[in-house]
Amino acid sequence: MAVIFMLLDILIIFFAVLYIFRFIRAFFMRVKLVRQIKKICKEQKHRLTVHRSPIASLFRLSKKTDLTIDAYTAIYHVKFFTALSHKKIYHFVDSHNYITYLKLYFALPFAAEASESLLFPSFRRFKPNIPELGEKEKYILLFNPMPNDVTYVDKNGTRQVASNGSAVNQLYIYNGKGFCELIADNKN
Repeated sequence: MAVIFMLLDILIIFFAVLYIFRFIRAFFMRVKLVRQIKKICKEQKHRLTVHRSPIASLFRLSKKTDLTIDAYTAIYHVKFFTALSHKKIYHFVDSHNYITYLKLYFALPFAAEASESLLFPSFRRFKPNIPELGEKEKYILLFNPMPNDVTYVDKNGTRQVASNGSAVNQLYIYNGKGFCELIADNKN
């Protein structure tokens, strides 16, 4: 009986370490991205204003923007979005509502395909404080770390896979690399 409890304790500790590892991995990825953004802003002489710690968004989503970058041709209001699991799919219904799907794979020994997947939905509400944007201002959702997939409903009502710069109403979706390229290309 004591052996069963010991094995159960080891199993619980193992899963707890795996769960904490996601946050550690995301923390280092976020720190690396913020350093890259600061470096690019310094090289390009963009004005960078930090409103909220980008690390804080790993744990809690806020209505406020995390940082603002005043480039020569545009002003970017950046909101960090965190996907702790690569197995998640984010689907934006509009600029205030999104659904996360957890994608689980399982092996089918009798099927010709190597694996199948199941989707488990979970509805979420996101209410950003989007200021009145001028013509050269953009509100950016910056995914870091990036999930498996980001989709949205376009103006025609069809589901589209988001790429860097995809617009969901007033929101523009980027990953870290794509956003760094965007601000690096904004020259005087």
